[in-house]
Amino acid sequence: MKRGQLRVSLEVRIPIGSLALLPAARGVKGAFSVFGAAAGPGGEFSDVTRQSRSFEIASRDLAKAKAGHYTYELDVLVNSPNARVSVGVWDEVGRDAGFAVVAPPPS
Repeated sequence: MKRGQLRVSLEVRIPIGSLALLPAARGVKGAFSVFGAAAGPGGEFSDVTRQSRSFEIASRDLAKAKAGHYTYELDVLVNSPNARVSVGVWDEVGRDAGFAVVAPPPS
């Protein structure tokens, strides 16, 4: 972390029922990526943080899992407390994506 940067910790909840699933040997499987990046008030951009996860759900657990979610945590470095953080989730199987922009909490 460079001098003057702040670490913004994000918690992203991904509804399992919204993810595309493929048949697997013992149930279903899928994969998604979570992206995070920041833009400062002066137009500067952070590096993009990407974390990917594949998963498998047993057939017997599928109904319960679809009602739940994955919670994913990631950190994004920002250069200003006035930065805006963009978060994206990409369903790697269904090729669908969702995005949100959030303001870091006050220091």
